[in-house]
Amino acid sequence: MTKWKSHPISKYMDRFELTNTDFAEKLGVTRQRVSQIINQPGGTISVKLARKIVEITAGEVKYDDLFNWVPMTKAKKRAATKAGNKPERASTSY
Repeated sequence: MTKWKSHPISKYMDRFELTNTDFAEKLGVTRQRVSQIINQPGGTISVKLARKIVEITAGEVKYDDLFNWVPMTKAKKRAATKAGNKPERASTSY
């Protein structure tokens, strides 16, 4: 998995060799819910669940990661690769 396009939860799970099922059990949710959080950035997530994720990951996954993380577009990935840069995530504009 390419480090600069991964969701912060995926990075955490990779680091500790956890599956979606393993992480889901720690959170008390389904494997599908973990997958949904990772694959649908900007989707709905409760403050209670976000707090639990931050707590379980000892702050490695931050609230900002859960509510504002945006994957890079393919064009931005190509441009970053050509330039030799590997940004952590796409910037958000509000």
